[in-house]
Formats: sequence, C-alpha cells, structure tokens
Amino acid sequence: MNNVTQILERYHVPFVTQHHHVRSGWIGVDCPFCSPGWQKYRLGFEERTNRVNCWQCGLQKGPNVLAMLCRISHAEAVKLWNSLPRTRAEDTAVVYDPDKVLVKPAGIGPLQAAHEKYLSKRGFDPDVLHQLWMVGGIGISSKLQWRIYIPIMDEKGKTVSWTTRTIDDTAERRYHSASEKEEIYPHKHLIYGEHLLRYSVVIVEGPFDAWAIGPGSGCTFGTSYTKEQVMRLAKYPNRVICFDASADAQQRADALAKQLAPFDGLTINIQLETGDDPASADKHELQELREQFLMEY
Repeated sequence: MNNVTQILERYHVPFVTQHHHVRSGWIGVDCPFCSPGWQKYRLGFEERTNRVNCWQCGLQKGPNVLAMLCRISHAEAVKLWNSLPRTRAEDTAVVYDPDKVLVKPAGIGPLQAAHEKYLSKRGFDPDVLHQLWMVGGIGISSKLQWRIYIPIMDEKGKTVSWTTRTIDDTAERRYHSASEKEEIYPHKHLIYGEHLLRYSVVIVEGPFDAWAIGPGSGCTFGTSYTKEQVMRLAKYPNRVICFDASADAQQRADALAKQLAPFDGLTINIQLETGDDPASADKHELQELREQFLMEY
C-alpha cells in the first residue's frame, strides 16, 4: 500500500515536512496551480486523512493534484489516490429523533422596516442576512414580539432549531432560543454557520459575530461550550477562536483552545484591536482577519 511520501519520492516530486508554511502532520509541496516550482510549499497533504489544501487556492481534489505533480494521466492518478490509506475523522453527523418536530415561534415573517433599520444601524445588510443566513423577523406576537428570527441549521443546511434576538437593546433578555421540546436537535450540540464551513473556522460567541465575519465563521451560542461542539470544531484543521474582549470571555477562549489543542491541525486564540467583539469591530480589521485565516472562502 502506498503513502503520499512514497508516491512523491517515486515521481521525484520535492516535498517538505518542516517549513513555516507546513504544519505538523502535513506534507508540503509546491502548488502546481498557483506557485509551481516556487519553493513556497503552499499546498499540503494531511497525513491522517489525505485532505489536500493550498493556502492560496483552497481545498483541492487529490487525483487532480497528483496528476499534475507527478506528470501522469488522470486515470493513473486516481488509482494511486485510491490506494492511499486514510483515517476517517470522528463521525459527528447529526442523528435525529424521528418523533421530534421543529416548533417555530409564532409570527415569523420577512424582515420588517423596524428590523431592517435595527440591522442597518448595526452595520448589516438585511438582504444579505436573509439570503445567506435565512434570517426573518417577528413583529406583533403574544410572546416574542419585535425580534429577529435566526434559524439554526445542521452541517447539511437543515433547520433543526432557532434563536431570536430582540431589536430593543434596553430589553432585559436579548436572546431567546428554542427549548428542548421545540427543537429537533439541541442547538448547543451544533455550531451556528457550520453549513457554510469548509476548511477553516473562526469561532465566535454569537450569530451577530458570525454575520460580521461572514462564511467561515461559526458560533457556539455564548462563551460556554459543550463537548459535542468541541468535537464538531475539531474536524476543521484551522481553528481560530475570536471571543469578546472581556476578561471572562478570554478566559473561556483560552479554555476552549486547550480543549482543541490535542486535535490535528492548528488552534489559536486571537483578540481584535477594534471593538469589543466582531459585531462591533472595524470592517477593515475583519477583512484582514478573513484574508489571513479564511482564504479558501
């Protein structure tokens, strides 16, 4: 049975396992698409799973990369690729109770003028939030009036729970989420935004923070987190924690980083220089964050 290094050696493809562009557990080569022969080693094969990713181009298909690196036919590359051993990541697929039905709050509809005004004041485009994150509004309601409805989806995009956020910043209870009886699957076992994740994830506290950063960001619904959320986050090789600037939030962020550190890949904790959280940070700083950590999106 082949492994990646044996194949690269057989076809005389230069590779490295120690380089500032190559993390532990990865084999680095020059990307044949963006930097052939540059000795930048931007593209890597993850030894445990054979995942292939370039820092510039993003995720790649293994046979396509092997065909170009080794200068062989695509058919031969497919045979080599299929001969590689793989260790599957722990299965975190959601298993549903067939008897559970999602119970949504009353009064959900499109975003109304009051919702749009509030979101625009916070620096968000209501149309983008509706189209990308499926956000809706609740107006007059007996229980949860004048709130933003935020559906919570699993990794495949199925809505399995929800939360709401009041547009009245003076309200005592800003967020109200589905109860155990109302949700199909516990939202604290999920990562908000996971259906939009690929290779890297910037981990934040709340949905507004995820919206501010955009696809590639996932929230844990507060600074507390569950073991189920840790295991879901561990699937992503690049993990960047970006909690609020408060001392308590940073203490929780450090604890989460320690929980994720033993898993394959990179885990770091960062603090923004502007704003108390991503939702209030300067857009230029958020763009720099995306360029540094979310290049594949």
